Amino acid sequence: MKRGVLSQPFIFIFAMIVVAFILFFGFKFTGELKDRGEFLILSDSMVDLKNQVARYYYFDPGASKTVRLDLPKQVDEVCFTDPNTRMDEHPFTRIFEGTDNYNVFILPLDAFKVTRFNIPKMKPSFNPLCLKNIGKVEVLLVNKGDFVEISRK
Repeated sequence: MKRGVLSQPFIFIFAMIVVAFILFFGFKFTGELKDRGEFLILSDSMVDLKNQVARYYYFDPGASKTVRLDLPKQVDEVCFTDPNTRMDEHPFTRIFEGTDNYNVFILPLDAFKVTRFNIPKMKPSFNPLCLKNIGKVEVLLVNKGDFVEISRK
């Protein structure tokens, strides 16, 4: 009888430790899953934009379409650049100019692990073209013959 009474506190302590681990790892994985979901929204919007630009590049000059980009709340601005031409003033101009391989930037730059994208055959109407995020950003794509111009809707 005494033996059973003495083992109960150890079982209770062990159960509390197991519950603490479950809660800790549960919250940790839930947070990571939420972050991955937010990045998936961003990635999906960038893939959609890339596909629309590729599609409209082969249309006749003047063909246009409005594209809606759904962006997560961590994104303050999305900036479209042309690294091969002179850029107007922007707080991040030096960063934009130093990256020839990218023409889309998600601000802040530390919002996600990947915040720079390259969409071939696309040039902004202003360099850089930065648009504030209000949960979505609407842009206008216009075929200009040699490239697809992206501008504010």
